[in-house]
Amino acid sequence: SGSKLALNIALIERNRVHGWIAIFREGKGFIEQGTTMGSIEPVAFSMSSFTGDNIQVELGDEVEFSLRKISGRLVAENILKVSSTINNFY
Repeated sequence: SGSKLALNIALIERNRVHGWIAIFREGKGFIEQGTTMGSIEPVAFSMSSFTGDNIQVELGDEVEFSLRKISGRLVAENILKVSSTINNFY
């Protein structure tokens, strides 16, 4: 009947933050934010906050993420390695 279906749809969030993996050990670490607004405290993350399968993380990897405040501290969530984001297709 000519109908089409969209597959592999992902919600693109506004206000995503860019950064890189600065510290990584035992499934947890810190991301340095890519900003020019002075020094900002590194953001904590855990491997469970990454989006995707079989994620391999190394120091210096560029990432994009959302920020969430938990117990007064910022943490990264919905983390994507930059190579898998839509920005690289434009």
